[in-house]
Amino acid sequence: MTLHLRDDIFVISDETATVTSADFLTIEDNYLAGQSPERKIIMTNKEKALALIGTFVSGDTAKAKELLAPGYIQHNLAFGTGADAFVAAVEGLAQAPVKTTVNNIRAFEDGDKVFLQTVYNFAGAGEQVGFDVFRFDADGKIAEHWDNLADKVAPNPSGHTQIDGTLEKKDVDKEETRKVVAGFVGDVLRGENPDKLTSYYDGDKYIQHNTSIADGLSGLDCNHCNYICHEVKW
Repeated sequence: MTLHLRDDIFVISDETATVTSADFLTIEDNYLAGQSPERKIIMTNKEKALALIGTFVSGDTAKAKELLAPGYIQHNLAFGTGADAFVAAVEGLAQAPVKTTVNNIRAFEDGDKVFLQTVYNFAGAGEQVGFDVFRFDADGKIAEHWDNLADKVAPNPSGHTQIDGTLEKKDVDKEETRKVVAGFVGDVLRGENPDKLTSYYDGDKYIQHNTSIADGLSGLDCNHCNYICHEVKW
């Protein structure tokens, strides 16, 4: 999925569909354009999150303000909290001599949360792979944001990159799937039951996208991932 600007229209495109900013009209916009309000396209939370990161490319501060809740909470330590701080960042990027690029790789929606994996290049500073988590409020506005950014680097020892692999989601809406992930975080990442590590994997059938670790449980030795075995603190 790619986000780019075409004739001053923000475009989200993938192999099956292209959605432009013209699709993101409010009821008032549709009415003023002579269209029936019933024809208004309702954006999903996932589409709203994609539209928000797209403002880094388009510089559309009005769209950013429309998508954000008044009390927007920002957890990225490089930015101030609040909608005004986000809008200021959009304005700053729009004025930069090198245009920002945004290439979304994966986008998933679950309840009031949206999760994005995206390759950013902010004002020519270099490509970074980002994970964004957005929380939406009851009014459908983006109320809170967490993220993590890492420089885009060469493939890991097994040849996998930070962004390759399947783009499909399966069984994500099943409660047992959520329980498996929650159990892994507690047992392994928090070190509550590290002896259960192997129980979370199907033998050595494990694809790893960490930039320094190889595929399979054989890649999860302490020489490569002390942060899992000993050092992670929660």
